[in-house]
Amino acid sequence: MIARFVVALVPVFACAGQENRSGPLPDPLPSPVSPSAASPAAASPTPPSSSPVSPSAASPTTPSPSPASPPPASPPSVLPSPASPSPASPSPASPSPASPPPSACTVDGDCNFVRDRCAAVPGQAVSPECVCFQGTCALRPSGPRISQQACDTTRDCNIDLATARCGPDLPDDNLRVRWTGPTCQCNATDHRCHFAWVDPIACKTVDDCWVEETPLIRPIPRPRRLKGRTFKGCVDGERVPACDAGQCTLHGLRC
Repeated sequence: MIARFVVALVPVFACAGQENRSGPLPDPLPSPVSPSAASPAAASPTPPSSSPVSPSAASPTTPSPSPASPPPASPPSVLPSPASPSPASPSPASPSPASPPPSACTVDGDCNFVRDRCAAVPGQAVSPECVCFQGTCALRPSGPRISQQACDTTRDCNIDLATARCGPDLPDDNLRVRWTGPTCQCNATDHRCHFAWVDPIACKTVDDCWVEETPLIRPIPRPRRLKGRTFKGCVDGERVPACDAGQCTLHGLRC
């Protein structure tokens, strides 16, 4: 038994002596690392951190301030091109003034008062101030009417039969002076246009007619004290009384 143990140890000692003579044995080769056993940190590089560096972690060295860069030049302003004028739209036509109602008549019953004038329109009641004068409806006021505008002569005064207006502000219709019916004259005292209605005066001869000059020139019945007297033109006046067609009238003279 002992002899077997000694025989087994002999090779061991022999190998040990050989190791001492030839130096240390080389290190064993490393075993290959399997891909599955590789560490994740070693397999892929760590991506850089995207979180900002806090001021405390920044380098204590303060960088020198860089010179201020000039502000960026603003682009040149471009003036808007003037808009081409659009064609002017036609202005709405102003309404034309309403034409006056008709005034032609044959009898007083054809004339009625409408708004501010006498006109030949039917009505429920006949206006007593609207009459038919020489085929035209005319307003016959109950009293005289005087204009606010001044006048120098009767030529400055015009008349509107439908409204019984008399003044310089009316269109010239050559109807200012009549010896019968509506008349419009310039009074020499107040220099205002006076409107009056002269009633016809029946006559047989000129001896039935005379002339009145104030406040308006008009024919009048001859006063009894003047019967048989001859009116002298340009001496007694420029308007000579006459009897025409059974009515008293006046004939003008140029003195």
